[in-house]
Amino acid sequence: MAKSRHGPCSCHVMLLVLFVLFLHASMATAQSPQLSEAQERIMRNLSNAVSTTMWNWNTTNSNPCLWSGVICSKSMDSSSSGSTITQLSLSGFGLSYSAILASICSLDTLQVLDVSGNSFSKLPDVFTSRCPMMASLTALNLSQDQLDGPLSDFSSFDQLEVLDLSFNFLNGDAGTKLSSLHRLRSLNLSSNGFAGDIPTNMAHFWKNWHYTYGNLTLLDLGQNNLTGNVPDEFFRFSKLQILLLSAIPASLSSVSTLYQLAANQNIFSGLIPIGITKHAKLLDLSYNMFSGEIPSDLFSTPVLNGSIPDTIAEALRLAYLELDANYLVGGIPWQVSRCSNLSLLNLADNELQGPVPNVLGNLDRLVVLKLQMNNLDGRIPSTLPNMSSLRTLNLSHNSFEGVIPHEIFRLSRLSVMNFQGNKTSGMIPTSISALMFLIELNLGDNELTGIISAMPNCRPSCQLFSI
Repeated sequence: MAKSRHGPCSCHVMLLVLFVLFLHASMATAQSPQLSEAQERIMRNLSNAVSTTMWNWNTTNSNPCLWSGVICSKSMDSSSSGSTITQLSLSGFGLSYSAILASICSLDTLQVLDVSGNSFSKLPDVFTSRCPMMASLTALNLSQDQLDGPLSDFSSFDQLEVLDLSFNFLNGDAGTKLSSLHRLRSLNLSSNGFAGDIPTNMAHFWKNWHYTYGNLTLLDLGQNNLTGNVPDEFFRFSKLQILLLSAIPASLSSVSTLYQLAANQNIFSGLIPIGITKHAKLLDLSYNMFSGEIPSDLFSTPVLNGSIPDTIAEALRLAYLELDANYLVGGIPWQVSRCSNLSLLNLADNELQGPVPNVLGNLDRLVVLKLQMNNLDGRIPSTLPNMSSLRTLNLSHNSFEGVIPHEIFRLSRLSVMNFQGNKTSGMIPTSISALMFLIELNLGDNELTGIISAMPNCRPSCQLFSI
């Protein structure tokens, strides 16, 4: 009889390997306790429904808690040692059968649900009326789901803290459908077709705003068709930090926590409201069609008409200011230099005139300075090198004259310098070669002489334009 080719211990080794594999599987199961029979059945049904779409959801594991997009937590029921589903993401699965949402409703322990990027079109009635999930859900993302028609009634989701309905085709009145969501921290209704006045019919709840909407930190109503005045009650939200609208509201000065206001790329009519920079750190009003006078108290108290007020100095928290592509007139007030936190100052494409104040060089945190396409004149301030953080300097298409101060080339971090279309004269400074990070230089359309010195540190991507 032929002898075995394996040693006498090979069977023991095989048994040991099998035991280790069994132990590993047992430990994995122990680390992920099983769901209740009811929740496991719901998840199996969901898996079958999703399998009919183009999306390949990996649900081969016997424990749904280990499926992609599923997060389970230990059951809150002290009599149970199992798990419950607390978070579920089916984002971008290409789902169009809204009955799937009715199945998800049965997950009464769900806290976070993300079904964005699908094609539901409509929400089933059971989802907003008889949904067991309402009692526990704190975050719901229905953005980019091609939902259309009037907004469904979400007033029964009274535990919601985050609601995102952006980028759909919803229309009609939003007010009464969100009336009892007093725990909301973030509400995004942007990029829909909501029309008419800002939803003022929520006002009877705002009389108790300190508990109804006191937690709201983000409110986005932008890119809709809303009209009328924004009610003062909006600005009693004591924690509001980010406000995104398609119009400039009239009572922003009362929002002490507001740090970002974006109302750019619109065509505004009427007056710019007062006090909008009293608390905001980030302000973007660029690309508008402002006409008439800029309110003299744009930056806090009354001064000039039609120009940048001297009291811009009182906007001490501003870090980002863009007022380009408007019709500002007058000079740049020296008080801008008091805004010591500015990192971006963009006044390009206006009708500003006169010299640039020397004290502007005090803005040592400024990274971007854009003053192109104005009527500024005089000499380029020799104090600009004090802006030690500056990386972009664009003074093109003005009427600056005289020599280019050689001190500018001490701005060691400068990567973009554009002086094109001025009246500067004299020799091109040789110290320009010291700019180690320069990738764009334009000195064209001036009265300069000489050539640009060799720049040994200039990268291959440098764009150099001289005279």
